[in-house]
Amino acid sequence: MPNDPRRAEELRHLEQVKLNARVAEWEHKGAGWMEYLKEVAAKFGMTWEAVRLFLDNHYREEDIPKDPIERERALLYLRKNEEVGKPPGWVQVSGLWASSEPALSIIERRQRLQNLYRATKTIMREAIGVKYKGLVGAEEERTIYWDPVAEVCKALEVSQSKLTQLIKEHSGSNLPQLADEIRGEAVQRKMRAEVRERVLKARGMGPMGRMGQMGPMKKGCCEGCGKALTREGGTTNDEEIGELGATFSRKCWEVWRALKATRKEPEFSREIWALGYGFATYRRMYRACKVVYEMTPQQLEMSLIEEALRKTRENEGKDGEWDVFYAKWKGLKKEFKEWTPEELDKASRSIKTWDAIEAEAREKRNSKCKMENAK
Repeated sequence: MPNDPRRAEELRHLEQVKLNARVAEWEHKGAGWMEYLKEVAAKFGMTWEAVRLFLDNHYREEDIPKDPIERERALLYLRKNEEVGKPPGWVQVSGLWASSEPALSIIERRQRLQNLYRATKTIMREAIGVKYKGLVGAEEERTIYWDPVAEVCKALEVSQSKLTQLIKEHSGSNLPQLADEIRGEAVQRKMRAEVRERVLKARGMGPMGRMGQMGPMKKGCCEGCGKALTREGGTTNDEEIGELGATFSRKCWEVWRALKATRKEPEFSREIWALGYGFATYRRMYRACKVVYEMTPQQLEMSLIEEALRKTRENEGKDGEWDVFYAKWKGLKKEFKEWTPEELDKASRSIKTWDAIEAEAREKRNSKCKMENAK
């Protein structure tokens, strides 16, 4: 309640505790503390009172913004809010200060949102990668519906609705969808291993490196599918496709039909299939594949089947550079890093604030000017 006397008394007590802690800290530091404040003030070109304000709000000397504009914005925030503590993490990362945000141009706002988006994705990737870190026997407690959204919001000190608004403005995805896109980065790697195993078991296939013998086939046609083979541009050219292209296409469809024959309900369910890739529903997996690979899961499988057949021919020392279908699968050329827990932790610790980005840009501009003046 707004006029709750108990709550008011608790707040007064909390402020007194904070004040006593600051007084005790100052007394402990002694007379040399003022000299230190003046030294830091001279280093940054500001008053010692401003340095004290930063330090009273739990800034370390290395945390004080190097960029003069960002520093003034931080000071304005601390003076206006009259509260102990740094500005929220998301403000430091994005540089979207309430006092200056309305004056930003569209390009400046986009750049700040991009940095916030990348930081959010980095933190979210770590949360997904170490899902069970620090927990014992949590495999059944953290269900397939768990998302790292709450942990990311806590790390960036922002509400879910605010972060969703900013991330959606930049990328078009909300936070759960962004988490699915991160999970989608591992789909191709898992699916490639499964497809290669299936190719070995498909009809007409021997051990890896030995394709079953296939008879001649009419050029420009895929036997059994009733559709003409086309290149990426959508035109059919019998001379360009050739016998090798027709053979590859027929074999792709044979493997696909064999794979499809094993997927009959009720034994097979797309929802359960999606669980194996870390998605709560097939619909979420479908969307993630469209965003990450620009393909549906079925198209991704088909392209990986063709890739496996190409590898088989190349292992035999034969020509495998045929691209009637393969050239269309742009997403197949995307390769995503398989992160270790140590690399995830290092990436999260390396997130740059907007002040650090501005400082780097300023150094580059100064170096460029010095080089031009030297000439």
